[in-house]
Amino acid sequence: VPHTFSVLIGNREWLRRNGL
Repeated sequence: VPHTFSVLIGNREWLRRNGL
């Protein structure tokens, strides 16, 4: 799994945790 892809997934999870 490309590092960039992992970052995108982590970013989406972070946004969801913030309720955005």
